[in-house]
Amino acid sequence: MLSLLVLMGVALLIIFLHLSPSWREHSLAHTAMEVSAILCFFGALLIALVRRQEAFARDLSTLNDLVEAERNQLRALIDHLPLGILITYAPSGEMGIINRKGIELLGASVINSTGKIDFAQTYNLFRPDGKPYPPQELPFHHTLTTGAPAQAEDVILRHPDGRETLLWVQSVPLRDKSGLVVGAVSIYQDVTLLKEAEKARAMLRSQLQFMSTMSHELRTPLHSILSLSQLLLQNDETLQPDQRQCLQVLHRSGEHLLRLIDELMNLIRIEAGKEERQLSTFSLADTVNYVLTALRPHASQKGLAITCDLPADLPSLYSDERKVCQILFNLVHNAIKFTERGGIHIAAQVREGMLGVAVKDTGIGIPPLQIPLVFERFRQLDEGIARKHGGIGLGLTICKNLVALLGGTLECESAVGVGSTFRFTIPIRTEGEG
Repeated sequence: MLSLLVLMGVALLIIFLHLSPSWREHSLAHTAMEVSAILCFFGALLIALVRRQEAFARDLSTLNDLVEAERNQLRALIDHLPLGILITYAPSGEMGIINRKGIELLGASVINSTGKIDFAQTYNLFRPDGKPYPPQELPFHHTLTTGAPAQAEDVILRHPDGRETLLWVQSVPLRDKSGLVVGAVSIYQDVTLLKEAEKARAMLRSQLQFMSTMSHELRTPLHSILSLSQLLLQNDETLQPDQRQCLQVLHRSGEHLLRLIDELMNLIRIEAGKEERQLSTFSLADTVNYVLTALRPHASQKGLAITCDLPADLPSLYSDERKVCQILFNLVHNAIKFTERGGIHIAAQVREGMLGVAVKDTGIGIPPLQIPLVFERFRQLDEGIARKHGGIGLGLTICKNLVALLGGTLECESAVGVGSTFRFTIPIRTEGEG
């Protein structure tokens, strides 16, 4: 702009010098005034243009700051995603952008000293059958060459330290305004634990199928033995005392074996996720009476009294009656098994839509540090006690799982030599479907 003004000034001077002397003298004053006016005009124009340029520079700087801020926000968002994200550019497949999770999954060695993705980094990629994974079959390569999304669920990455990671990978094309594929965005996730969990579930299903078959094969002869022994025990006239004792041992052993089979089947169904809820409306008092009718003879044999305190206005439950019955049966049966003198007391109360049931005994009690262990499967706190009373340590484990299935909690309070109280709390009305 300054050069243009100089040129205009020189042009005016040349024109002025070519005028005749008289005309120059005559119009010298007028010309000087006109040149001054022109120069003032262009000077003002120059100042306006400079100010406009400065304002444009400020706007451009502000725009750059906004773009940088948005880029940083986008980068922060990508870095905090739980999935690995990798951008590769067409047509070479050169790797460009990778987020923090991506570096964590692929290893920090993919970044070279300049902070760029090291395309020369070689990965040991395999299929689940142990064969090398061809690079041209990777999802990002397929997307770059065809422009179509691609997915793979069987990419095994072997790290330098020998670790193996099973990756789920999905790639989508990155296009410019004209629709041309300029890169690929790949999303990948470590699914090693997920696959291991699927294998574990498949194993549990196989165990459930096996145990169902075995349960059927064992129950049939057991029921025959129990029925026949019960029938023989009812014949008081022909049995000698030693014969009756043998039959009683046979019957109790059969009942014990049948209970173990039931407990194992229950635990396997629960852990396999096959235990479903059958919701219905029922009376807790009826369920308690059913349990006491079944277990009171066992308590009487040990000289134990069973008392019950249920509120008269106890509302009906909408829950799984069979599971509530099983929980109560296991808790009362345990109380009888580990109590030698005194008795068992059952109490219930309702508070804020929840039913609380407590089974209290005057048995041997549990040391405080061992209370959390009683809910672990196959856990027996004392080998001597286990041999004396029998069982394989599944009853309380099953109770805790069943209570959780009904949306409740199971707790224990105990003191050695005083007794134990097991208290479970479940909703008066269980939400959801069976």
